[in-house]
Amino acid sequence: MSSCSSDHTSPKKRRGNGDGSSMIPNRRLKIIVLTLHLFLAFLTQLQLLLLAYAQENLDSQACNNEQPSENNGECTNTHPTLKSKQTQSMTLRQLQTHYQCQTSNSSVPRPLPTPQHWQTLRTIYRSLGGTTVEHDETNTPEDFIPPTRSGQTTDGKGRGIFAAKDIRKGERTYGGKKNFAFFSTGNEFRNYVDEVANQLSNDAACDIMMWAWVQPLMGDDYETLIVVVLDNNSLMNDGGEELANTGCLEEEMSEYECGMFDEYALRDIREGEEILCDYDRFEHRSLWKEFGL
Repeated sequence: MSSCSSDHTSPKKRRGNGDGSSMIPNRRLKIIVLTLHLFLAFLTQLQLLLLAYAQENLDSQACNNEQPSENNGECTNTHPTLKSKQTQSMTLRQLQTHYQCQTSNSSVPRPLPTPQHWQTLRTIYRSLGGTTVEHDETNTPEDFIPPTRSGQTTDGKGRGIFAAKDIRKGERTYGGKKNFAFFSTGNEFRNYVDEVANQLSNDAACDIMMWAWVQPLMGDDYETLIVVVLDNNSLMNDGGEELANTGCLEEEMSEYECGMFDEYALRDIREGEEILCDYDRFEHRSLWKEFGL
């Protein structure tokens, strides 16, 4: 016996005259259902458009009701896309004013960034097309973990990093470029600052501007780039030439041997002691102008 029951339909069950007219009601039903689906999809899209239009009106109304800011009366409560357009020609100082970086209370300790916070900053960087640069560096082990921890200082500097164990002179305290962010134009840097503010907070954007510096002779083409380290090493404070306890052992190795991204203990460092570097080794304030910042 065949398993195909349609081949054994009795004459009484075969209705219609064989020209397909028996399928007309079913076809009409399908057309009606399809039309309803299309109509519901149209209503959904219309609702989304109306919600977006309403949000734009709310943003505009909020700007109209807001008191003029310090940045030439510009509204700071705008849609992210509009905010990005506003900041494209700003200098670094104007960006700091725009995100109200100078208004934070210095007597209140800033929170320490969590591992998730650093990861989010790196994810935002990559989402905007951020990559690394080819540059000579020493062979930092893939599993290298800096022997440091973040914490609050006791002398009023705010956040800092401290030795997580006793560190001997010449021991590597930092290495590699995997957490570095590089920007070749001012607008790339502005876009990143804007996106950090949009996804995290104004304070996070202010941190990025505080931690960034301009470094010449980077990469195979010896470019001048804006650089930010997106991990705890950005919390390292300045000790000047006298107090710095990490950097390059110039009496024992050349700058090339030390590496652009590597740091070593300049002397024995006790556990819990603050790790300090010499900002003058890589600070080039005048070069910000090359980026329109």
